[in-house]
Amino acid sequence: MVVEDANAVRIVLRMQLIILGYRVLEACNGAEAIEMGRRERPDLILMDISMPVLDGLEAARLLCSSPETKDVPVVTLSARSGHEGGVRAVEAGAVVQPARWSAGADRLVVLVTGIAEGQVVHRALA
Repeated sequence: MVVEDANAVRIVLRMQLIILGYRVLEACNGAEAIEMGRRERPDLILMDISMPVLDGLEAARLLCSSPETKDVPVVTLSARSGHEGGVRAVEAGAVVQPARWSAGADRLVVLVTGIAEGQVVHRALA
C-alpha cells in the first residue's frame, strides 16, 4: 500500500510497484491508511511522514500496535532527511528509517524487493 498525499508521488510509486508485479492499494492520508490497512492487510506499507488528517508517524504507530496490522512492515518516506526523523520512525514501529525521495526510485525498488524477500533492515537510504 502506498500512502502519500501528493498525487504525483503516489503515481510514481504505484507505477514502480506495478512494474515489479505488485498489486497496489493507495491512501491519501494516515487515517485512510489505518482503515485500509486493517481491512485489506497489505504485505507492505510505504508511507509519507508529512500528511494531512493524520501524519505518517502517528499512523505507523497505530498500525504497528494494532493486532490486525502489527506484522505488516511500514516504511516511512520523507522529502527531508535527518537522524531525528529516523529515530522517531523506528520508535513508531517502522521497519526502516525514513527513505528520502531524493534517494531515487531505483533504491526504493531495491528496498521493497528486499522486504518482500524477508531481508528487512533497520537503516536509512542514503
